Amino acid sequence: MRSIGSLLIACALLTGTCIARRGALTAGDSGSSNPQENPFSGRADAIMAGRKLFLRNCSHCHGPDGLGRNKAANLRSAIIRSAPPGTLFHRVRNGNLRAGMPSWAHLPDQQIWQLVTYIQSMQDGPEDGPESSRVQR
Repeated sequence: MRSIGSLLIACALLTGTCIARRGALTAGDSGSSNPQENPFSGRADAIMAGRKLFLRNCSHCHGPDGLGRNKAANLRSAIIRSAPPGTLFHRVRNGNLRAGMPSWAHLPDQQIWQLVTYIQSMQDGPEDGPESSRVQR
């Protein structure tokens, strides 16, 4: 039963990170002005741990490549590329239920930062697909 719950939650893991159908991260958006820096930025061990978490919990909706499926956000979009780490952390932790993104506050901060680190490491690849069509608020 736990794996079913995880699967359902994973379907929306980072959708909230990507925000709106009609918009993008703005200074007025809740959490977007969060200046918090990623304590694991660039660390290979955090990227590997974040990758494990992502594949286990997020890839069901965002795909193993992070390009998103259906309404799930494209995590390689320009919006995510430009999002501050604190904003990504906020979106993963608090979610955005209107967009189908649940809160992941039950994860320890370290694991949320590992996910953020992995998502940011994905930005090194090319952007694929139209980001605005997969960005949800």
